[in-house]
Amino acid sequence: MTKDIEVKVRNHPVFDFLVMEAVVPLDFVQSLDAEVDKVFSRKVKDDDFSDKLVGQIKTGAQLKLNREESEVFEQFHGIVESFAMKYAKFFEESISSSNQELHAAAHCNEMWSVHSFANDYNPLHDHGKLRPDTGAMSFVLWTKIPENMRNEKATSMKGASGMLDGAISFVNGPMGQGFDLELRPTKVLSIEPKVGRMVIFPSWLNHMVYPFRCEGERRSLAGNIALFSKEHLSHEKIQGDGLQPQESNTSGEPN
Repeated sequence: MTKDIEVKVRNHPVFDFLVMEAVVPLDFVQSLDAEVDKVFSRKVKDDDFSDKLVGQIKTGAQLKLNREESEVFEQFHGIVESFAMKYAKFFEESISSSNQELHAAAHCNEMWSVHSFANDYNPLHDHGKLRPDTGAMSFVLWTKIPENMRNEKATSMKGASGMLDGAISFVNGPMGQGFDLELRPTKVLSIEPKVGRMVIFPSWLNHMVYPFRCEGERRSLAGNIALFSKEHLSHEKIQGDGLQPQESNTSGEPN
């Protein structure tokens, strides 16, 4: 008679990358879009941000959005900074091996809008970082999507289905048709743009945006966020596009 042998099993999944998603209230998205409309319609050369971006936007535009230009822009900068800190907290509590608080503050140091039309796209790229000694995050919020931009009924990319038209894909390695059979996890995540949907991700993560073929504007707001440690804040202060040295304090009182 064969004796049953109990074998204890423990899994060791290896984390690859994290994309966090939020939904911004529609009324605020509309207010934000109205402010972007003002920048888009004035056609000022200084607003053009295309020389800093890889987007192949031929018909539309890529525009710098200044934090101090409107109260709504200021509010949105605060929203994405709060979002970045939620991401950092989740990472530190759930994924990081250090078991300590690594990030004490977030600062959105640049933001822009992307106004895409048929055949515009973003090739595979990352966002780099503001400075080598900080963490760096990036985000995108969609505020306008053309009707029928992608084939929502498609379940496969075969047959020119249009399943990923206008979608964003995050890429940190290969994907393949036989990965499930090989017990191999995919390294690619594709997300459908929706009005009010916002995602945040580490700036090193490669991503791309597929072109679409229908009429209408696909509009997104994107930007970069620096994450600062307590050590940074102890001798520097957040100002302008990042941290600046603290002013000397001869009174002996806290700054």
